[in-house]
Amino acid sequence: MENGISTLIAPSSTWRSSPVMRGRQMRHRRHGVIEDQEPVQMDLETEVHTRIAAQPEGMKIGEIVAAFSKVSRPTLYRVLNNLTETHRLTRTGKPRTPDVRYLSVSQ
Repeated sequence: MENGISTLIAPSSTWRSSPVMRGRQMRHRRHGVIEDQEPVQMDLETEVHTRIAAQPEGMKIGEIVAAFSKVSRPTLYRVLNNLTETHRLTRTGKPRTPDVRYLSVSQ
């Protein structure tokens, strides 16, 4: 069956180098499915912590989002949750509102 279904299935090496597969890998990296972005996450955590620690009264979520405009909101929320779980930041104010303020524990 020369022109059958076997001709429609591409070899795996061709499939992995195809634009569709590269696009999927980029989406997976961007959404955290691929785990090779750990050092970038740690750098972002350090940067967020130092920026918040530099403010004597801490920062509201809107200020944090404005300061890190190139970072998506879910990524920022994930970083802030990691920092509060590791007790490097404290969260004050009513949860899930614009009044939430993040303070550095080292202050």
